[in-house]
Amino acid sequence: MNIFFIDLFISIDTLSPIAYLLNEKKINSKICNLNPIQDHKKNKIIQFLIKKNKAIYENFDSLSILSSIKLSIIKIILTLPKRIICRTERFWLNIYQKSSFYSEHDFEMYLIKNKARTVTIEESLLRKNRIMIYNVCRKLNIKLIKVPSGLTFAIQKKINNKFIKNQYLNENLSELDYFISPNNIRGYRKKIKNSKKFHIIGSARYNSKWLDILDKIYKKKFNKNKSNLNLGFFLKKTSEFGEYDNTVKLVENLKERKNFNIKIRNKPRDALPFKCSSYYDDELNSVQLINWADIIIVSRQTSILIEAVKKKKIIFFLNFLNKNFNIVHLKNYKYFFNIKSEKNLLKLFNKARKKKIKINLKSRNKILQDYCNNKKYTDVQIEKKFVNFYLKIQNEKN
Repeated sequence: MNIFFIDLFISIDTLSPIAYLLNEKKINSKICNLNPIQDHKKNKIIQFLIKKNKAIYENFDSLSILSSIKLSIIKIILTLPKRIICRTERFWLNIYQKSSFYSEHDFEMYLIKNKARTVTIEESLLRKNRIMIYNVCRKLNIKLIKVPSGLTFAIQKKINNKFIKNQYLNENLSELDYFISPNNIRGYRKKIKNSKKFHIIGSARYNSKWLDILDKIYKKKFNKNKSNLNLGFFLKKTSEFGEYDNTVKLVENLKERKNFNIKIRNKPRDALPFKCSSYYDDELNSVQLINWADIIIVSRQTSILIEAVKKKKIIFFLNFLNKNFNIVHLKNYKYFFNIKSEKNLLKLFNKARKKKIKINLKSRNKILQDYCNNKKYTDVQIEKKFVNFYLKIQNEKN
């Protein structure tokens, strides 16, 4: 059995496509949720996977009576009205980040019960759980695999008036057996890249086959007003450079003009109960927003832009709201439109309305080559590489 431990949506988004590829080839895999606050069983991706295999998803349970009681109390609290449970974010963040619900014994018994051959985690999994999983995997001689969040966007650093890729100096391969990267964009240290633990395969999440599946899962009919442009904004509330507040102000200004259809999508990475999460009440999710929009607009880079690139969407970078766009790697590609002012933005909107904006297809191909490993492999070959990778690990002698 191949176990995929998840907690937040980002881990579902990252690991589900891999679990799907394995199950499709009759390679037993299971997704196990470690989040005591969020039960993902109603998530549409998880529901899709369950239809294919009823046993593919479950919530992790503690063998401790005390922990089981605490988990039961949390479930009861979560049934209360939103106005009650959302009064304080700190309470829920403390539960998620600091409270202890599981032990190494719990993980050991679970992996033995499921006859686990591999365990895969996404890199943002809470450290307290990562350490326990690592210790148990060592004890049971189970291979531990880590997958990075998203597509590991590189940030550049200016040295001697030249931009170079930052090295991810904190990357540590000591507490795992394998690290699967979709690309080499992050700028890993030479020591990391030369390690036998390090493997560049490609992206399962942004593979064409999985994107087609997501389109079916989130299929939605849109009533488009052809006289207005559909503008899709991706936002993240934990703004690092003040870009969130500035973007919200811009959105409000554009809404007053009455000639735009505007929808926003908040980044789905909250550790809060679903009722309190900023993205939970969004009209459209990320896949739907991209399909609906004529133009995708961001004030910071995000992996979801690669899906928009694959679907040949026009993408605007709001440089004038976030000066740090000058040091992000995506800015190097001519596919994206770098917006220098609100006046410049409105001018481009007019051009788009008249169908006078064209995307750079050559640059698009380069982005997909660099970020999805499509320079070396086709999407079909990447699917096979994931399957073969796990088959090979399963057959390794400890």
